[in-house]
Amino acid sequence: MIWDKETEQAVLSAILQGNEEVFSLLEPGDFFNESHRKIFTAMLSLYEEGKPVDPVTLREKFKEERAELGALTDELFTHGAIIPENGKHYAERLREISERRRLQERCLEIAQKAPDLPLENLYKMVDALYKPIENNGVKRLGDYAEEVAQRLKEKKAIYGLPTGFSKLDYLLSGLQGGNLIIIASRPSVGKTALALNMALNLAILDYPVGFFSLEMSAYELTLRALAFLSSGDLKGLEEMVKKLQSLPLYLSERPTLGYVELRSLARELRRKWKVQAFFLDYLQLMTTPHRETRNQELEELIGKIKALARELEAPFIVLSQLNRKVDGREDKKPVLSDLRDSGAIEQAADVVAFLYPQSAERVDLILAKHRNGPTGEISLTFRKEFCLFEEAL
Repeated sequence: MIWDKETEQAVLSAILQGNEEVFSLLEPGDFFNESHRKIFTAMLSLYEEGKPVDPVTLREKFKEERAELGALTDELFTHGAIIPENGKHYAERLREISERRRLQERCLEIAQKAPDLPLENLYKMVDALYKPIENNGVKRLGDYAEEVAQRLKEKKAIYGLPTGFSKLDYLLSGLQGGNLIIIASRPSVGKTALALNMALNLAILDYPVGFFSLEMSAYELTLRALAFLSSGDLKGLEEMVKKLQSLPLYLSERPTLGYVELRSLARELRRKWKVQAFFLDYLQLMTTPHRETRNQELEELIGKIKALARELEAPFIVLSQLNRKVDGREDKKPVLSDLRDSGAIEQAADVVAFLYPQSAERVDLILAKHRNGPTGEISLTFRKEFCLFEEAL
């Protein structure tokens, strides 16, 4: 397999000497050597925890694996020939080597399948190799005209992915690829339940979905999913278990998650299972590199998530908390300035929706911002015992 030991070590040494720019350019899978990959992952973890990345903190991180990593870590700690300012150059070279290796792996896969696959399928596999490098995403504006004109002629109500809520789909024309969609509320109003409803509705229609949960465990989410599918009828539980097992809904459940890890997982889900939409629960629980203020941390994070949605051409539905000040005023109906910790959330988002409880069962979904269309309010009935949202009659 294609790889370069010296380039991988140069990148790691540059990080140890203070070059943090590298973290935005690479992910663990770009390293071929397993030990190098472990070291980069540990460095990334320290960086996202806001801790210094240096020989002392890295040795502490690896104290249980010290014997395994042995001379390799010592070599990096004492490496003096690397100029940290050249870290970007080393990272770009490593990324190119990594991409060559992925192409090599794909070509080997095609070669292995060539004797048995239909010729048409082989051509499709070969064509897929060229798509990422055909034009680097640069086209004439007119190249998009035919597709846009066709949409206008069809006069479809929904161009994106259906949420399962017809009024919301009408306002948004479905979930659009590349869009950042924020759903926000105060705690215990039903953000996670609504997101899970949307994810399950998509999966039932056979759209692969990725769900990143930082707040709830896999057990809790599975319990809610079964309640949603069965509507509380335990007699059909076994059937619902089989139904859930058949759905293309992929869960990443972890209490801590940084952007680079999110990007790596999302890319893998997109590549491996063709995931069409991503849900993140919730924004303020993500780990971020330390900045002067929390606002700056979230501004950087939300901008990167928006860029990731554009890169993967998939909607990212991100849950968010509202400020406590909502509870302290007479009119508790949320407004855009209530988004917690950062005005950058409002600026980056294509869509901002608030959940606003009117009673124990009635919840309004307020579409407060829609970059490309109308806003409005949708009344929902929340059957909490079944984790089920329905449009109110």
